[in-house]
Amino acid sequence: MLLPCSFLLIRFLIAIPPAGYAVQQKLEPCKVDRIIKNGDEIEVGGSVIRCIEAPGHANSCVVYEIDLGGRRLWFVGDVILTGPKCNSAILRWNGGPDYDRVTYLQTLKKLCHMECDCLFPGHRSPCLKKAKRIVEMAYATAMTEWR
Repeated sequence: MLLPCSFLLIRFLIAIPPAGYAVQQKLEPCKVDRIIKNGDEIEVGGSVIRCIEAPGHANSCVVYEIDLGGRRLWFVGDVILTGPKCNSAILRWNGGPDYDRVTYLQTLKKLCHMECDCLFPGHRSPCLKKAKRIVEMAYATAMTEWR
């Protein structure tokens, strides 16, 4: 089940103390406004946010895509991390209970066939250019290191 991005953003920014991971925090239940899935779009402040399911790192991973000023921005969370100066892709942490390497590889392959201009990972620096190259590098890294 995927939660609406507004719920996720609000819960993350307001409810979670500055220290620790979200998974380690106890959050009070709240009413879910809308459950989103692959391809669903949400309008926020005049911008459209599209959900792209990206399981593998965890079953609930998604990429949020926004077209802004002619550029396609991807907010990828932990699906793809970037190396220093956006010169490499990093795939880390495979210890989650719902981590699935085969599914992760399929997700990276799918993302390689899509277009993106800017990449905003959940950790490390954003890549404001050549983002598609980083996605392709992530897939190439997975193909060489995971086989």
